[in-house]
Amino acid sequence: MDEAAGVLDEWGTMSETVNHPQHYGGDTPYETIKVLKEWLTAEEFRGFLRGNTIKYLSRAGKKGHALEDLKKALWYLAKEIENTDPCPF
Repeated sequence: MDEAAGVLDEWGTMSETVNHPQHYGGDTPYETIKVLKEWLTAEEFRGFLRGNTIKYLSRAGKKGHALEDLKKALWYLAKEIENTDPCPF
């Protein structure tokens, strides 16, 4: 990965490819996930998060690097937990 795209996260992966990919708007007020959270109902948004968790788990290693897909699945699962319980830990 291009190190100019972001900083290394705690797993040694470019964090921007997982947390705020440029092809989804980067970290801006109009980042796709932020817009969807505003447009969808809470139940629809949880379904979106859960669906993406399942998508990345099921495709891990089939399209690109498995570890990056697993990190993306974890990211969506963490967002679902965060939206379900604002203080989960």
